[in-house]
Formats: sequence, structure tokens, C-alpha cells
Amino acid sequence: MHPLWFVVVPYVGVLLAVQTVAYARRGEFLALERNVIVRRTGQAVLVALIVVWIARFAGAFGGPCPV
Repeated sequence: MHPLWFVVVPYVGVLLAVQTVAYARRGEFLALERNVIVRRTGQAVLVALIVVWIARFAGAFGGPCPV
């Protein structure tokens, strides 16, 4: 299991819930890419995923896994 699942899954879940509520109320999706907090949080999550991916190649977090 990925070590950052507890960060990524809630982040995506919140974005999905916000968009679902906005679509149900207004009939259109929100432009979340314009929101600074959403954009910076998404960038931080992406950087963390890349750092963990590189760390797993170095042997951290139980990687690399034999194929």
C-alpha cells in the first residue's frame, strides 16, 4: 500500500465532494484551479508523491519491490 494514501484519498474525496455539491446547486462545476489554496495543496501533494516515489527507489518504505 502506498505510504501517502491517507493524504491523497481524502484530498481527492474533498475535491470530488465540493464539485458534486457545486454541480447539484448551480448546474456547473467550480473552477478550482483558480483557488490558491486548492492549487498549492495539489502541488504539495504532487511533490510529496514524487519524493516518496524517489525514496522508494532508494529502498525506503519497503521498496523497491521484486517483480
